Amino acid sequence: MSGAGRRDPAQSCPSIAIDVGQSGTLAEVVGGETDGITATGPPVSSAVASEAVLEELISNLQVLLETLGGGDEVGIGLSGLAAGPDEAFGGAALATSLRRALGVSRVVLASDVVTGYLGTLGQRAGVVLTWGTGCVALAGDGAHSWRRVDGRGPILGDLGGGYWIGRQGLVSALDHIEGRGGSARLAEHAQELYGDPDTIYRDTYRPGRSTAFVARFARSVSEAAIGGDQHALEIVDAAVGHIERTIRSAVQGLPEHDVAVALTGGLTRIPYLLNTAERRLAIPGLVLQVSDHTAPIRGARQLLATDVSATFPGLVFESRSHDTTQERQPLR
Repeated sequence: MSGAGRRDPAQSCPSIAIDVGQSGTLAEVVGGETDGITATGPPVSSAVASEAVLEELISNLQVLLETLGGGDEVGIGLSGLAAGPDEAFGGAALATSLRRALGVSRVVLASDVVTGYLGTLGQRAGVVLTWGTGCVALAGDGAHSWRRVDGRGPILGDLGGGYWIGRQGLVSALDHIEGRGGSARLAEHAQELYGDPDTIYRDTYRPGRSTAFVARFARSVSEAAIGGDQHALEIVDAAVGHIERTIRSAVQGLPEHDVAVALTGGLTRIPYLLNTAERRLAIPGLVLQVSDHTAPIRGARQLLATDVSATFPGLVFESRSHDTTQERQPLR
């Protein structure tokens, strides 16, 4: 756990914005003289669907809040958040659990795809594709309707994301090591990054291992593609094909012309992957932009400052200490 600057606990801290992703966690002070001070922590190891993962998340957040000197209100963008308000680990129940465990007066909770959207387009109409360890698109009409495409997790979805690319690359690498074809270049990259090839798959399945362990191989796939490796080139081409289909699905129902489409997430910081995606997404009627890596934390700040429940009904959850937690209702 590291911090960019430790705040004096004696100073008041009205709120903290937190982005909890599959590759790491970032917390930032909102307001006051220490506005913008940050602290970083580990990622969430998996979707919060068990008491063990919830306890892990709470422990990580408690350390971050202590590092930053605490806060009265917390806005959180959480990877893998279940949208159903009645689920045991859905947004409403989770907001209550986090508020009580963190000892704060208010928690506003949303999926990280919502905070990525808010930090990129605000509440304007458009589509934001979060292209990181996972892959998910969120489309909004700027009023009260939204559409989510993919974001189904590494087993059933997240097609074209970092985990998907890394997994395809490791399969090719291990196939080559076992004499079943595959890519010699990717096999070299895998041994450089992970060590003994005989233990790569065992390390991948180690309890508590996050999807980021596999996703980090996406950069190696990109490097191999730059070098002309055919297997890597095919993986990258398939990945951008997946995100193109995801975006084409997400824009359905939006205006046919000048639709704002933004890319955000860790893979946008890998130049070859981004350039390949930009070429593939040069689609008539879409206005493509790339957001910087601060979009999710900017969106978490907006959860605290602005009522966004009308724009994304059913995706934003609030818990206050003086009332029973409910899904925040859309404004009428």
